[in-house]
Amino acid sequence: MHSCEGLSSSRARCRQRLLRKWEVRQKRILSPEQTMRVLARLRDPVLLISQTCLETGARISEVSGLRIQHVDLKLGCVRIEQRHWRGDIDEPKTARSRRTLALGTLRGHYRRWIGGLKDRSGMGNCRCGTLGCAKR
Repeated sequence: MHSCEGLSSSRARCRQRLLRKWEVRQKRILSPEQTMRVLARLRDPVLLISQTCLETGARISEVSGLRIQHVDLKLGCVRIEQRHWRGDIDEPKTARSRRTLALGTLRGHYRRWIGGLKDRSGMGNCRCGTLGCAKR
């Protein structure tokens, strides 16, 4: 017997809870001005992660899974080799997700970020060495 089966009033309440669970909120897309205001309030590494997602179209899990060795400053690109999702390092979501992306205008930002990490003797308290590690 399912937990919703029983009295008709409790079944109706359970059904309402199940329906609410599956309701999907309308996606809200920020205007360019709103996006710039949000980015202006962010600091690294969150700013760098956000800008990389916006500039390259990469998934948040792919960008937060980037390691220093995945960044090629000479060529100005990053290689998506893994993803960081809910604390786990794993393969990219699909076979086509393993790819190389151009950094474009973010090359200088990555150079400064990586230089700052080296000045602080590596990745600090980070165990996994990813850009999105919450241990920083």
